Amino acid sequence: MKGLDLITAGPIPPNPAELLLGNRMKELIDDLMKRYDYVMIDNPPIGIVSDAHANLKLSDYPIYVFKANYSRKFFINNLNKIREEHNLDKLACILNGFDMRKTGKYTGYGYGYGYSGYGYGMGYGYLDKGFGYYDDEIEHRKPSLLKRIFSKK
Repeated sequence: MKGLDLITAGPIPPNPAELLLGNRMKELIDDLMKRYDYVMIDNPPIGIVSDAHANLKLSDYPIYVFKANYSRKFFINNLNKIREEHNLDKLACILNGFDMRKTGKYTGYGYGYGYSGYGYGMGYGYLDKGFGYYDDEIEHRKPSLLKRIFSKK
């Protein structure tokens, strides 16, 4: 692709954390930011690999990606902790893998809040129809509004 440069990770080093946490990584990113309009860093999943936290401060605008019906709820709860620990002013969230065709006509309700360019939210609805966050504790999910209305006699 014209105008796009890519640096691959290369072979897996014996201790990848040393590369991510060392000064040379910061120097590389600083140099790239002088040469390019945008520098994107693809980190390993934060919920799985804690070394990825260090690279969040190297980015101007970290993006935290969740996959519908896959990411665990505690990953979402980590957002405040990550923001505070790393003194991040900005942290964006993206929900991918969300299939609108499976949501039905009504998708329930939701709420959200935030401050300083940061926020998060949660909603209830047709979780069994293809959206929401994966959670091992399914019995703790609140039934959809329609299910609660029609189950009353």
